Amino acid sequence: MDDAMVPLYNQRTTATKPVAREKIDSPNLQYQMTQECPIRVALRSSRQVLGLVAIVVLCVAAGQRVVAQRPETLQDASTSSVNQDKPWAVFRTPGLGDSQRSPFYRVEVQGQPADVYVTRPPAGDGRTDGAAFDRADRRSFSFATFQCGKAVDVKVQKLNGAFQQVRLRPSRKIGVDFDILQQDAQAGWVKIRVHKPGVKVSVEFIDQHFRQRRDLPRDALLLFADPMAEQHEQFLGGPAIDDDDIGYVTPGAKLASVQSKPVIVFPPGIHRIGDWKVPEGVQRIHLQGGAYVMGAIDARSVDGLMMTGSGILSGEDFPWRSQHGSDEPVMHDPWKTSIKLVDVGPDFKIQGVTLANAPHFVCNTFDHGGTIRNVKILGSWRWNNDGFDVPRNGIVEDCFVSAFDDAFKLYHDHAVVRNCVVWQMNNGAVFQLGWFGKNVSDVRVSHIDVIHTEYTGTNENWGLVSMARHDGAGVIEDFVFEDIVMEGPVARLIGLHLHESPKQKIRDMRFRDISVDRWLDPSDYNNIAETGNVPSQADPSGVTNVVGGDVQGLAFERLRVAGEFISQQNFQTTGRFTVIGSPEVSFPSDASSGDHPKSESRDARQD
Repeated sequence: MDDAMVPLYNQRTTATKPVAREKIDSPNLQYQMTQECPIRVALRSSRQVLGLVAIVVLCVAAGQRVVAQRPETLQDASTSSVNQDKPWAVFRTPGLGDSQRSPFYRVEVQGQPADVYVTRPPAGDGRTDGAAFDRADRRSFSFATFQCGKAVDVKVQKLNGAFQQVRLRPSRKIGVDFDILQQDAQAGWVKIRVHKPGVKVSVEFIDQHFRQRRDLPRDALLLFADPMAEQHEQFLGGPAIDDDDIGYVTPGAKLASVQSKPVIVFPPGIHRIGDWKVPEGVQRIHLQGGAYVMGAIDARSVDGLMMTGSGILSGEDFPWRSQHGSDEPVMHDPWKTSIKLVDVGPDFKIQGVTLANAPHFVCNTFDHGGTIRNVKILGSWRWNNDGFDVPRNGIVEDCFVSAFDDAFKLYHDHAVVRNCVVWQMNNGAVFQLGWFGKNVSDVRVSHIDVIHTEYTGTNENWGLVSMARHDGAGVIEDFVFEDIVMEGPVARLIGLHLHESPKQKIRDMRFRDISVDRWLDPSDYNNIAETGNVPSQADPSGVTNVVGGDVQGLAFERLRVAGEFISQQNFQTTGRFTVIGSPEVSFPSDASSGDHPKSESRDARQD
């Protein structure tokens, strides 16, 4: 056995094969104990450690700083960019095209440049895909991912002029997760201190491109601070593997030569995989930081697949609503036959990756159980760009979601969504319950920051939570939505249209500690149509929140709008609620409501 791969075991583990970590993760790869996997630790041999120490000593003796460098072609950035004194890493993508590189921002982490990627509304093809207004408005999302093990300083330079002001969102994380250290509005730069790994921050410059009425930057910038490799693995774990088990995909190469391997690694660079049907024998797909993979992953036939890494999977090569086995898109919504960006099978785990430019749904779980952590979704410009189908008996946590349809579909029992940041585009609900009759129970949603909602009206399926009309039957029960902040102008909090679906029932649904910045005024609907879809279903009477039908046990505890608690006395005025029929709705929410019992905290439900 190569002494570079001598495994060290925790007393709670059993012997496993050595981990060939040079091909996948960092030199100091650690697998720490979770309920999902045993601890596995693989460290460099003492000979290699002494060699590294000697290099550091020589550098110090020569008066040179040991800093993170551009990642090597065949390793994660963390492999070559990190040492014990500088626990951080940046990512670069060799061969990145002008259409994929942001022309709006430059980002440096501790003085080292990171690639900044961009997604824009795709060109139209004559179909009504929902992106026409964003194309006309020349919208964009830029984003950069880096790794850190502790606080780092990030400098953002605007490349298109000065600004008047800069904001960071989520607003309540200022001073906790990040702070502005310095800024020069005329020179167009800001320096941000990111206090810890796992942070997701929207950097919003108020300039000539900012949409004041909607409180939106036209050219968005997102920064994602991934945990360092060893901490990253702490969330998920991974299979013990040998070198022979790894299929290493050279940029530009075909997948055929590696598909027989249980582990497939995409290194930094540009890859094109098309509509890839993953073989059943594949156990793990790893996108290293700096990997830019164009295609879609269909892993419905794979049991227990892990998809990991800080790389990007982009569906930009596919037309909207593309079909499996065909390049021809269709006009109707082809849910069963369409290409999703990621399709998974039972007991899946997805962590770390960025999912961009989906042709249809982004991540579909098909009612399978699984875990989704630290995944970023953006580039959702068109209808049907739903985010996550939240898995049964599963968890979605620590994610960023920008969806142009439903961000989270809560269709399955015993599901948890927590610690997520949402930028809701002008379609769909943040949490969708509707479209067909269903029985669902035991769902917990907590600690959610909705930093933007781009609604231009009160379409029945828009809002924080929606149950749109349908002809089915069922009972939705035991749901808790807790600790949610909605920033900016909000058109709707809730739309439960069960009066139009008489066989569907809701029992015991609780909303606790919900804060809304302010309602969007109905008189503004048409004024803002120039930067969003025309509000064809806006209600001129000012009806915002709708509850109707067979609903029992619906409670809003400590719901605040513009700082004011909503109660039985003001729920129709300040709260803008319309109750249709005789649903059982209560508002035990006022300044003295601190004595009301709270739902189980997210810390208590961590495992």
